[in-house]
Amino acid sequence: MVFLDCMKSSVRNSFIPLLVLVGTLGLTGCNQEEFYEKEYLEPLGKSAQDFEDSDYTEEDKAVLANAESGSGSSDSLGNSLGNSLGSSLANSDSNSDESGPDSSGDQGDQIGSDPSGSGSSESGSGIACTPSATVDHYTQNAEQVGKVDILWVVDNSGSMGNEQDALARNFDAFINGFLTKGIDFRMAITTTDASRAARDGRLVGRILTSADALADEAAFKNDFKTFIKVGTGGSGIEQGLHSSLTFLAINGNTFLRSDANLVIVYISDEEDQSPESINALLAGIKGFKGTVAGVRAYSIVTTELIGNQWETIGNRYMDISNQTAGIVSSIHEDFFQILTNMGDSILDLLENFATSKNPISGSLNVSVNGSVQNQGWSFDSTARLVKFESDYVPAPGAQIEINYQVCQ
Repeated sequence: MVFLDCMKSSVRNSFIPLLVLVGTLGLTGCNQEEFYEKEYLEPLGKSAQDFEDSDYTEEDKAVLANAESGSGSSDSLGNSLGNSLGSSLANSDSNSDESGPDSSGDQGDQIGSDPSGSGSSESGSGIACTPSATVDHYTQNAEQVGKVDILWVVDNSGSMGNEQDALARNFDAFINGFLTKGIDFRMAITTTDASRAARDGRLVGRILTSADALADEAAFKNDFKTFIKVGTGGSGIEQGLHSSLTFLAINGNTFLRSDANLVIVYISDEEDQSPESINALLAGIKGFKGTVAGVRAYSIVTTELIGNQWETIGNRYMDISNQTAGIVSSIHEDFFQILTNMGDSILDLLENFATSKNPISGSLNVSVNGSVQNQGWSFDSTARLVKFESDYVPAPGAQIEINYQVCQ
């Protein structure tokens, strides 16, 4: 919330030293993974329902008014997003209920690694529905090097300084596995501030690549840790989902690769307030990638309220993560472990074959070069990944087809 964000910033500078001086607060030391100063500001908060008109800036009022009318933020869509994203949504929506997307050649380097494969599938909720046939296509990459484009969307409102510090401090836990395995990656950072066109989907710093890390690993890590601290002067009306689409519309030509998986990481302590629906956002992403099979959204958000009055539960971020088989983590948890788990999950995605939708239990079949595979693979229903045993990994250039039924 805007008023709280501004107030928290001034409170940090003005009141905390006095409170410490009179002994009303017992500040603890920082640990390696994460620390919070903002818990001491809780008594100074103001609940959302008590906000008055004077609590908002004119800029925020305009964004709220447009969001409520369904027209989006005042300047945030811009001509670029209006044209590029608009055509993507139109094309994607027209095919959204048809047989699964053809992502042949789009994912690259899919290598099975799960030794428990038996050719069985175990997914779906068991709820009766109208089934619809879906098929996902892959071409095994001859290079056998995982490729992934990772977009970090970081809340830059007034309450997020500590979390940005925690991301920077624990980045090694996330990236070291990528460096060890020689993953071909690109990384970019944007913010949740879509209050004006100049801020909406802007690239923070520059695009960072695995080539940068190979040339100078220390400099690469230092650059990321600098860029990820996006500041706390952004709008308190967070629109992370919208900003991520705007970023792809503006920077997609230089950031996205057709043969790479796409990972979007959202970090915020408040609910997303983007005007678009989750389905429209997913359709927009599909418009840029041609499929959502190799797309994952990860969320580090407020998953439960613990008394910090400026926080709200990030249901929309969690929703898009669940729909793309990503991971949801609490923003109050240990960032070292969060980033470790996230990195491992992305590496798992790169080494296997993702389904674009959630298959009905027992309906999934796998073919390699037109031949149905009755053994040597398993399906991880949580991660929505087909995993081949080491002796059954398709050869470079092989055509992999995953057929299954989904609920309409």
